[in-house]
Amino acid sequence: DPPRCRWLAGGQVMLASLNVLTAVRPGTVVSVRDGVLGPAAVPAGTCSDACALDVSVVVDFDCDGGAACPVPLAVLRAPSSISDCADATLVLDATVSSAAERGGIGPLSFEWAVNTSASDSAVAIGAKLESLDPSAGRIVLGPSEL
Repeated sequence: DPPRCRWLAGGQVMLASLNVLTAVRPGTVVSVRDGVLGPAAVPAGTCSDACALDVSVVVDFDCDGGAACPVPLAVLRAPSSISDCADATLVLDATVSSAAERGGIGPLSFEWAVNTSASDSAVAIGAKLESLDPSAGRIVLGPSEL
């Protein structure tokens, strides 16, 4: 996933959400491409080398008055096995997972996948999973997918 960015604090702070595979680690200096981003008080396109921006990733980011950042809690409710009857369904429910309740910055997004080497129905299941909105925390796979 590419990084997602948004402005906070009335346009004074940019929050960049990086994926877990990023090479950025605490202490890494991240530079901003010239002419792309500058201080809010400087008109667009007028920023020179004197106002070049870089940031350092903080090891213990202060999430709320000195408290450590909360960690989302992932919970998946699913059966350990399903019937092989023709009308069988499979419900996978991760809606009890939490982010905001634990102090997260926003709602969770979900990404579902199927192990293609472990399922005879991987193509049908994969097509359904790829069509889901990232906010879909609960999915039902019916007989046509299973």
